[in-house]
Amino acid sequence: KLLDLGCGDGVLTFALQEQCAQVVGVDKSPAMVEAARERGCKDVRLADGAALQEAGIKPDEFDIVFSNDALQWMKADPGKVVREIHQCLKPGGVLIAKFPAHHSISAIHAALIAAANQRGYDGVAISPWYYPTAEEYRAVLEDNWMHVHRAEIEPVVVQLSVTLRVFLESIAYGYVAGWADAATQKEILDEVERAVE
Repeated sequence: KLLDLGCGDGVLTFALQEQCAQVVGVDKSPAMVEAARERGCKDVRLADGAALQEAGIKPDEFDIVFSNDALQWMKADPGKVVREIHQCLKPGGVLIAKFPAHHSISAIHAALIAAANQRGYDGVAISPWYYPTAEEYRAVLEDNWMHVHRAEIEPVVVQLSVTLRVFLESIAYGYVAGWADAATQKEILDEVERAVE
């Protein structure tokens, strides 16, 4: 039995249903949960990673917790997320997770933080993302649960299929949407684009 933590629109959840006896997807976004259901995912629930029991996730229920590109969004209390994962795993269960880490988009993130700071905001505090180093996340895991078999950062080169501007817009939206109006968002994107070219 597998839990897909932060399942998004269910692309991987749907594929995992072919490989596992039972798959449960959870996501914090109602729109993503609905998209996963429309895709054909059998059991998808609305839940925050730091409050899995609210979605009916029981202790010792899963053999595997899988998370792909989701843990970076669980910034408020990464330790609580780890404790929730631990609680829902059966003894001997495993966590398999991949998410962007420190340096993954560091130039873009640094430029967004600088742009926010220049406008009187605390750029680190308002960032929606958690990008730890491997050592930092190892410490979160070990402080809140377990011995870590492997925690490392593997550099990946991404070939963009869109322009740099379109890529930046897709990333920056999650950062600026809550505090910058449309004109300010454009200014910030211009600044970030100049900083990372």
